[in-house]
Order: sequence, then C-alpha cells, then structure tokens
Amino acid sequence: MDSTNIQKMIYDLQSMNASSEEALPDDMLDSVLQRIADEPARVTSDRAGDVTAVNPAFCGMCGFSFGEIRGRKPGSLLQGSETSAESIQIIREAVVAGKDCSTPMVNYHKNGSRYDVDIQVKAICDDYGAVVGFEAEERKLS
Repeated sequence: MDSTNIQKMIYDLQSMNASSEEALPDDMLDSVLQRIADEPARVTSDRAGDVTAVNPAFCGMCGFSFGEIRGRKPGSLLQGSETSAESIQIIREAVVAGKDCSTPMVNYHKNGSRYDVDIQVKAICDDYGAVVGFEAEERKLS
C-alpha cells in the first residue's frame, strides 16, 4: 500500500464516520487517524532475510508494494550508493547470528530519492527459542 492508498483509507474512515449513525466520537477518530500516521514502517522476513510481510507505513516510506518486495531481501531494493557499508555489515552480522541490532542507514525510495532511517532489527523466535525470522522497524531521521 502506497501513501496515496493510505490517504484514501484515512479519507474513507473519515467519510464513514461522518455518515454513520453510530459515528466514533471526534476525539476517538482523531486518535485512530494519529495512530495510523504515527505507525512506524515495519518489514518482516524469514530466517534467510527474505520479506514475508510489510505494513502500509513501510510501503509508503519506500514506494514498493508488498508484491514487489515479497520474497526479496530488502537491501537489494533499498540500498544504494550512499548506504554505509558499516550499516549493511551490522545488519548482515545480526541476521547471520540471529541477534537484534540497531543502526542508522541511508535507503532509497522506489523513485530513487534518498531517505535516512534508524533501523531496529529484532529476531523472531519460535516456542523453542530458534530464530525463524526477523522484524525490522524503520523510523525516518530528520
């Protein structure tokens, strides 16, 4: 879902609320809309690092749809000439070791524009403690 679709979802929610007999109170609607706007970008991958899920905020941030990124490694689409080799290595080592990590990184939107993010990668473990995947949360840096 791209940012246009997110805006449409917000508009639809506002419209439904305005026309519903049981509309949400304005402060509750505002709270829901703020939560949508504040949602950090998230991408989930399997143990090998291939994308298995994304949220709308992730698609809005990078410009790629889930269909375009599913089954691929995020770095293959998002990293570019100004992406730090050190940041790439931090994430690579964490994935290989099955550990959590955090690092600032330069990524690139589908349209080629650069954006800076702070990435927090967390290992996802099964009931026995084995790492089965990772979830990365990205927040734009100012």
